[in-house]
Amino acid sequence: MPSYYRGRPKNRYEVLRELREREMARDELEKFFGLLLSPLDGLIPKEKYVDKSLTTTKFKIPEAKLNKSAKKRFSQLTYELRRDQLIAIDPKSQKFQITTTGRDWLHQFLKKKSPELPEYNPKTQPQKTVTVFSYDIPEKQRIYRNWVRATVVSFGMKPLQQSVYIGKIKLPEEFIKDLVSFELDEYVEIFEITKAGTLRQRI
Repeated sequence: MPSYYRGRPKNRYEVLRELREREMARDELEKFFGLLLSPLDGLIPKEKYVDKSLTTTKFKIPEAKLNKSAKKRFSQLTYELRRDQLIAIDPKSQKFQITTTGRDWLHQFLKKKSPELPEYNPKTQPQKTVTVFSYDIPEKQRIYRNWVRATVVSFGMKPLQQSVYIGKIKLPEEFIKDLVSFELDEYVEIFEITKAGTLRQRI
């Protein structure tokens, strides 16, 4: 597999798709990246307003300001995209633009109707402490949500309440790494209840 297929494909896809339509200055692309990280509900305005200078109805879309962690993620993403020759900076306009390799990546990505989701050996390692697994994956990522639920059930975890599962098992490291790879770690929490009754967070 070429190196440019590795990493977090969702953000790569969104950024490349936007650059396919137009070149973007760094600050423009950074704002767009901020919208990718923001909760969808926070971007949907409660009310609409009418621009009287025009005849069309518009919506006020708030700007998404990046915190220190998000800025680091943005810099890492643009570095990786340039390293893998998926994007480049136009020498005249000094704006980001998609490359031929980037268009090829998009084409290959869009050919996949659904992501290839891994399966694991259902025999997990038992342990004395209780593992608590909870998730709140958005509806637009239903395929991942169903995959997560089916996977933890296959491991023998039992539902405690909606989207919360428990079990005296150790979750496979491969599963946790895949959660990070699919950018689901921000929607998932994994705790272990120690003998002393305290919670120890794993992700």
